[in-house]
Amino acid sequence: MTGARLPGGRMTVAVDSRNPVVRIRTRPQFSTRSVALILTTGIVSYLVLVPLVMLLYASVKSTEDKLPFESTVTTLGNYVAVFTSPATLPIFLDTFIFTVGSLALGLPAAILLAWLLERTAIPARAWIASLILVPMTIPSLLSAIAWIQLLDPRIGLVNVIFRGVTRSSSDTGPFDIYTLTGMCFVQGLRLVPSAYLMIAASFRAMDPSLEEQSAMADKMSRGRLCVSHCRSCDRRSWPH
Repeated sequence: MTGARLPGGRMTVAVDSRNPVVRIRTRPQFSTRSVALILTTGIVSYLVLVPLVMLLYASVKSTEDKLPFESTVTTLGNYVAVFTSPATLPIFLDTFIFTVGSLALGLPAAILLAWLLERTAIPARAWIASLILVPMTIPSLLSAIAWIQLLDPRIGLVNVIFRGVTRSSSDTGPFDIYTLTGMCFVQGLRLVPSAYLMIAASFRAMDPSLEEQSAMADKMSRGRLCVSHCRSCDRRSWPH
């Protein structure tokens, strides 16, 4: 058995003199990128899985006046209390309305922006695309405080200016950020940047020749329709 090490020390070639078969042995390679990926995956898994496991564990424990990891009785009473509560159905209904309302506002806006920036010649496309992604850098807590300062029914800047312009005698309104409609509005706007990133990639991957073929087919179909209409008009104008 003879062996040779290639430059770099990452691969060894072994040749058996009795059985002339070349065997290549490679050593595992750990780059900085792979180490960073492993560390990031481990940290994110710890931050997500540990609270989730603790939540599931506490849900089957009788934790009244006790912590979940103390000696408690295992029970399904928590699930029974939740699903038999009269407040559960309204909560599910509000959640459904909130989800559908947010998507109804955010998804069409994202599709429109993706189409304008990827399939049209709108000016300043690079600047607009950058501005769309700015809300993703703003923390949710800071964004919520900003919307409260703008649309609080009593002290919100928009409401104060609106009451001043219209000379309203009311101390509140007309906009209320704390309603379900206001929550759908804010969450819908928060969904636009992430939805735009996913939809813009699809518009960008589309073949531009398909649009040209579609335009040509549309012109041809209109031309044929016009010709057929003219022929029918000529036939009707013939003397009977």
